[in-house]
Amino acid sequence: MNTLISNKSGTFRVNIEFFVTEKITGLTPSAELDVSEIKIPEFLELSGPYFYEAKEIHALLNADIFFRIIKDNVYKVNDELLFRESEFGWIASGRLQETKTKDFSCYLLKHNDPIEDTSKLSFKLESLGIKDKPCYREDDQAMNVLKEIVQYNNNRYI
Repeated sequence: MNTLISNKSGTFRVNIEFFVTEKITGLTPSAELDVSEIKIPEFLELSGPYFYEAKEIHALLNADIFFRIIKDNVYKVNDELLFRESEFGWIASGRLQETKTKDFSCYLLKHNDPIEDTSKLSFKLESLGIKDKPCYREDDQAMNVLKEIVQYNNNRYI
């Protein structure tokens, strides 16, 4: 599905092809974060003012789009929390203490799931020109020879 995304002012606009799936991942963050002791400056116009609440992820952006959105400015609140300016406002990043939760979700892709193929293609595109060299392992050859000449008969190897 092709979609045009833009910021509030319209100064940033990009057309993106999204692949539609029922669910990307569990809640992010997985539980509400405690920000009661943290003073976030009012001049930071946050892209997600309720970043500390556990919510569903609605879109996952490829790295090439993400790095076009991210700007250079960083505001460090403390050792655990910083904000990074983006085309959509300031984005929270870092590590904060989560409130305890008993729920845990893990989502895996099925082997023949087309979204898996899409993910593989995405990673291949991001690593253009980077290829592993073929690896030759002698023990593989030895196992092949062993399988050809050894037989198991009457509870013993011949």
